[in-house]
Amino acid sequence: MKKVLLALALMASSVMADSPDAMEKCASMKVDEERLACFDKLVLFVRELKKMSHKNKENALLNKTKKASMPKEQDIELVSWDNRFESNKYSNDSSVYITYTLKNNLNSDIKLIDGTLKFLDLLGENVYSIQLEKDVDLKAKKTLTVEAGPFFGEARFEKLPKADKKPVLKIRKMVTTDNQIIEK
Repeated sequence: MKKVLLALALMASSVMADSPDAMEKCASMKVDEERLACFDKLVLFVRELKKMSHKNKENALLNKTKKASMPKEQDIELVSWDNRFESNKYSNDSSVYITYTLKNNLNSDIKLIDGTLKFLDLLGENVYSIQLEKDVDLKAKKTLTVEAGPFFGEARFEKLPKADKKPVLKIRKMVTTDNQIIEK
């Protein structure tokens, strides 16, 4: 029993070095069971303090980076898209130009977007994908049309009719004009 009390006292004292009054109070108790109960309470108290300290550090870190909630699929939506092809005089491949319109459903303006626009065939296989234009001026509750390209080297994308290409918008990260980062 004395070994257990000593171990508890050492554990509690190592963590609560700044609270000698609580340690002295427990150590001065005459009955071993009371002393044990006192040290148990101290250990539980210290564990709760550590948990609170860890949570406060996490909250401070989140506040420091001004991180917002995760983006929802409807935060930015693909309103429309089109593609056009121009013959390339230096090769047999055509140059692909993709025009897409995004709608910002947030109450904040967006200045940076990290994402992709994939095109799937009717079987769900990836036919073509492009990186979205990163630097944008997408006003809150407004739309923005971007023409991307030229892209090269995907003959299957050119051969498929538009009705057989299913666009899939994937946003990984956004930055609002007040530097709030929204990421998936």
